[in-house]
Amino acid sequence: MEKNKYYDENLELSDTEDVFDFQVLKDIVEDNVGYDSDASSSGSEIILPKRRRMRIIESETEDSLQYLDEWRDVTEKLDMPDRIPFSILPQVIGPQVPTNIVQPIQYFKLFLTDELVNEILKETNNYAKNVLKLKKISSNSIWQTWRDVEKDEFWAFIGVIVNMGTIHLANMQEYWTVKENSRIPFFSNTFTRKRFNQIFWMLHLKTPDPAKNDIRTLIQRASNFLEYINSKFSDYFIPGENICVDESVIKFKGKISFITYNPNKLTKWGIRAYVLADSEIGYVYSILPCYGSITSENLPRPDLLVSTRITLHLYQQLLNRVPTAKGYHMHTDRYYTSILLAEELRKMKCHLTGTIQINRKGVPTTLKKPKLDEKRTVAYKQGNTMLFAWRDKRIVSLLSNWHNAEMITTRRFIRGGTNEVIEKPS
Repeated sequence: MEKNKYYDENLELSDTEDVFDFQVLKDIVEDNVGYDSDASSSGSEIILPKRRRMRIIESETEDSLQYLDEWRDVTEKLDMPDRIPFSILPQVIGPQVPTNIVQPIQYFKLFLTDELVNEILKETNNYAKNVLKLKKISSNSIWQTWRDVEKDEFWAFIGVIVNMGTIHLANMQEYWTVKENSRIPFFSNTFTRKRFNQIFWMLHLKTPDPAKNDIRTLIQRASNFLEYINSKFSDYFIPGENICVDESVIKFKGKISFITYNPNKLTKWGIRAYVLADSEIGYVYSILPCYGSITSENLPRPDLLVSTRITLHLYQQLLNRVPTAKGYHMHTDRYYTSILLAEELRKMKCHLTGTIQINRKGVPTTLKKPKLDEKRTVAYKQGNTMLFAWRDKRIVSLLSNWHNAEMITTRRFIRGGTNEVIEKPS
């Protein structure tokens, strides 16, 4: 039997009904019955076409299709997103302090406890002893009269430091001036200038292991103290529904490898700390000092952006303290806000609202260059997340899974004492 020229031995037939490409089959049939015009006139045999391989078309079943939730325009729609009701039961928001705490100094000692003070005194006195042992002291040196710092003396030292922060003078020596027109008796009545300088120069929080000189050991000079204070922040307060995450700079000009400098800020030199705070009263609930790359190494979820990991870490500190918390509403600026952060916080039953950079991953192209000539706002929604652009003096873009695209009327005060009526997002 002659072999079929249109059959491919290597072809595997499918069990489905849509195996054949009927257009190809039609071409084969037409080629079989068609004659070449020149050949037919000369009585030659039928010229068969080259063998064609049948194509197998894979059918698109419902299982192979993936549902894609596209961004849709909701500028004119005011439907509210699904909100998680706020609750921290059985606990309550606000201060969590004993009822016998009434004086300001008692509140202060909730954080700077006797346990911490005793540790500071121990480290300070040991450090001074070791330094003076190796130092050649002259007969007129102030270190000739050094003695260990006692607890009452330390509290007086803290009081002087706090008052220096409220009374600004040109330099430290001015607080002990004897001039009648600028003398402040409080400082000289509390300390002699020599004794204050002794404590000020020898104050020590932690002495690292001298055998280790890596960055993880060096940051122990301050990290243990900050971790202890941070634990006390969360012990005595539970924030309300609205919280925020931002960064703060603690003024410092010492020699450390992780010092930050920003010429555009009021505090240009200092130690950066990431903060979770209550939006209503500004209480700092949790802090994360920035020690450089070491900070990100210890954060969870290395697959995410560092800014996202910082925010999730700070919120997790709140959940560790209040495991039943749900429905919190977090506010962030554009450094932290992203679509992925909103999704991750939603899994932790927390809402997110914040300004967003338009070049963030996932932001639709229509929002990157919004046409706001005719209308002042434009909003797009995907699932429970809304992206919103609003033109005022410039275009402001924000993300929220709490608000809708509603605009409200308010008054904006202008320099010079006047004001104007404007519309802004709710």
